[in-house]
Formats: sequence, C-alpha cells, structure tokens
Amino acid sequence: MKVRLAAYLAIAAAVISCVEPEKKDPDVAGFLVVNRQVGDFELPVSPDGANVTLTVTCDAAWTATLPKETSWIRIGEKSRGEKNIWTLSLDVLPNEGEYPRSSEITISADDYSTVVTVSQTAPDPLTLNKNPGLYGVQGGDVLLNQGRQASSFHYGERWSYRLVDPLTLTVSALGNIPENLVSGDVIPFLTFKTVTQGLSDYTETFRNVTVVRSTPTMVWLRQSESVYFIVER
Repeated sequence: MKVRLAAYLAIAAAVISCVEPEKKDPDVAGFLVVNRQVGDFELPVSPDGANVTLTVTCDAAWTATLPKETSWIRIGEKSRGEKNIWTLSLDVLPNEGEYPRSSEITISADDYSTVVTVSQTAPDPLTLNKNPGLYGVQGGDVLLNQGRQASSFHYGERWSYRLVDPLTLTVSALGNIPENLVSGDVIPFLTFKTVTQGLSDYTETFRNVTVVRSTPTMVWLRQSESVYFIVER
C-alpha cells in the first residue's frame, strides 16, 4: 500500500511540474538586468554630456522609452551580443542651462521594468559666458567684441590664442595652451603677452589654471575668480 501511495504522489508531482512551469523572477534568474543591477538606479552625467552604453540582460523582447518632453537625451539603436545580452547607446547632450536636470528611461519587458534616472549637474556659471576674451589680465579685460580680431596659432602639442587690435597694432596673446584638454585638468602655467607695433611691452605668467570646460570649438579656463579665459580653438 505504501509503495502504491508513493507512486501516485510521484506521478502527481510530475503532472503538476508540467502544467505549472517555473515563473521568471528577475531577482533569481536575472530576467531583466541593466548594467548588472536588478531594480531602478541613477546614472549621473557631467554637464559636458556623454555617450553612454547600457548593458541589458533580458530573456524576452524589451523596449526603452523616454518622456516626450525630454529632448536632451537621445536613445540609439540596441545591439544584440551573446545569448540574451544587449547593448543600448544613449547620447546625453551638454547642459547649456543654469540648473541641474534629470529624466527617466524606462526599460520594460513583459511585466517587469527598470527605471534608469539620468541626472545631469548644472554647468559652471563661467561656461554660460560665450564671449571670447582674456578676462582680468593686465588689470582689465581684453575681449573679442572690442574691435579686435581673433586667431589661433598651433605649434607642436601647444597653441596660443591671439586678439589683434588693428587700430593700435596691439596683439594680446595667451600661450602654452595644451592641445588635448579635458574638463578638470590643471595647466601648470600659461603665458600672457602684449606686443604693440612689434615691440613686447607686457608679459605675465598664470599658474595652476583649471580647465572648466572644453568643447571642439571653445575652452573655458580659470586661474581665479577674477582672472579667467574664454578662448576659441
């Protein structure tokens, strides 16, 4: 009798296992994992913007969506790698405003979803100034919009930014600027020089100059709160 009962229980268990397949659990089977994390998380981005790649591990078809009002994040095409591993590219544009901002990307598959909050800090107030010039030099400002012409001269791995006043034949130049600049870099020293009618009449050295921001067309440099440089490449 005991043998028959055991046999019936074994058959019943087999039937139940066939009728009720194992449920997918993201916490157990990694059904939806983004950047090796289960659940929502934050993705910080600098004010300069960035191209970010997310890694999505998922056993089913999935989508990534943004709120319609979010125009500063662009979702690229997803690419499949090995098995159930995908990559998704995000293009986060530079923050040109005065305040930090954030938006949510929702990655969904079946009944599961992960929210990635992209948060971007506010830019340094200095970078809101788009007027090229050498500020606080020689007791004043030498700006591009004061009848001067701008040019740059590249030599080796360095370059100089020059502002020329055609009326007085005065050249104001900031030299020793490295070619490859990244936000946060500190330049050991920069040289400032003015030349009038071919004769040098003023020279100054600025030490420990911080790269506040660097773009393909413009660079913001700060030596102090009162001395800073906005130069075109």
